[in-house]
Amino acid sequence: MGIFSNLIRENLWSRKEYFWEFDGYKVPRIISGKSRNVEDVVLDIEKNHNNLLENNKDLPNVREFKKFFKSKYDFKLIEEFPVPINPDTWKDIYRGLGGKKSSTENKGWFSLDFYIPELGVAIQLDSKIAHGTNDNKIRDNAEDIYLWSTHHIVTIRSSKLQFEDLRKEEFIRLEKEINLFERKTLKFDYSEEFIKFIEDYYKEELGFIRKYLFNNSFYNEITGERTDSKKDELVISKLPKEDQSFLEDTVINSFIMEGIELTRQENISYLYRLLFKKEVIFKP
Repeated sequence: MGIFSNLIRENLWSRKEYFWEFDGYKVPRIISGKSRNVEDVVLDIEKNHNNLLENNKDLPNVREFKKFFKSKYDFKLIEEFPVPINPDTWKDIYRGLGGKKSSTENKGWFSLDFYIPELGVAIQLDSKIAHGTNDNKIRDNAEDIYLWSTHHIVTIRSSKLQFEDLRKEEFIRLEKEINLFERKTLKFDYSEEFIKFIEDYYKEELGFIRKYLFNNSFYNEITGERTDSKKDELVISKLPKEDQSFLEDTVINSFIMEGIELTRQENISYLYRLLFKKEVIFKP
C-alpha cells in the first residue's frame, strides 16, 4: 500500500478527526488496540488516556510519586503519555530479546506512567504482579530499548513505591537518577505509525481503490498535482460479482461521528475524497 503513503501523510494526518493534539504533541486519535489486531478492535487514545488517569488517581505509588516530584522539581510532568508503536521495529526488538508472547508482539501502543519532556525521561512505576514474570521482564526491557532507539527517551523504572516502608530509600534513588539528566528538546513524529495503522485500517478499501481507481485518478504522486479535472467514475455492473458484493458490505468507520456503519462503497467514497480531493462516481 506504499503508493498511498504521501497521500495519507498530507491529506489525513492533517485532519482533526485523525489526530489528537495532546499537551503540545500530535498523536493518532485512533490506533490498533492493546495486544489486539486492527481487525479486532481500535482504541480511542484520548478516551483511554482519560480512563487511565481516573483509574490510577488513587493508587498509592502514583499518588506518592506525584507528591515527591512536585516537592523537588519545577519540570513539567505528563501522566500517561501515549506512544504509538511502529510494529516492525517493535517486533524486531521484542523477538530479538527472546519474547514469544503473541499478544505482546502485536501491541499497537503503550502508555508511559510519567514523562518529563524537558529531560526526555520516562518514569515507569512497575508492580510485581504485572511485571514479575520472565516474559513481562522481556517486554519491559524491549519497551525501554524501543523508547530510546525510536524517540531517545530514557526510562527509569521503580517497583518499590507501592510499599510504604521502602519509599524513603526509593525516592532518594529516584532523585539521584533524575538529577543526572540535563534539559533537552525532543520532537515526536508519529506519522509513520499513523500511516501503517491507516493502511491496515482501510486495507480493503485501499486495495479496491488501487485495483480499480488509482490509475484513473489523474493524480501525480510525485508532484502532488491533479492532471485532469474530470470526475473519476466506476460502473458497478462491469465489476466481477465478488467486487459488486464487496461494495455492499457494511463496516464501522470509527473516524466519522465517533463511528457509524457504512457500506464499503460509502467508505471508499469518503476515503477517496479525502485522499485525492476529488469525488468518485459509482454508476449502476
